[in-house]
Amino acid sequence: MTFNEEIVNEIDMLIKRFKITEIIFVLGSNNKIINDALADQEFSNIKVLRPLYKEITLQNKLLKALWKPSNIILPIISSHLNKKIKELSLKMRTLSIAQQNMHAHVFDI
Repeated sequence: MTFNEEIVNEIDMLIKRFKITEIIFVLGSNNKIINDALADQEFSNIKVLRPLYKEITLQNKLLKALWKPSNIILPIISSHLNKKIKELSLKMRTLSIAQQNMHAHVFDI
């Protein structure tokens, strides 16, 4: 998901309407798209997924070169979620939208 101006304004409207004080990004370790990006890349022909697949492939190579985690998907999902938090926070700041407490959870399923 890309946080374009329209989506961020929708998020802002929901924050104000429902008095939201916290935004939580959540992904499971069994996420089909991320697992596919690490394996067969069956969905790599989908144009909107190409940047994500490229990012995950690069992270996978770097992690394998620098570190040998027992479960490579957890650091990759964590990195992706942290990137999305930064992206949304920056876009909200750019549009002068009040900042929210944001964090992420990865469920190891």
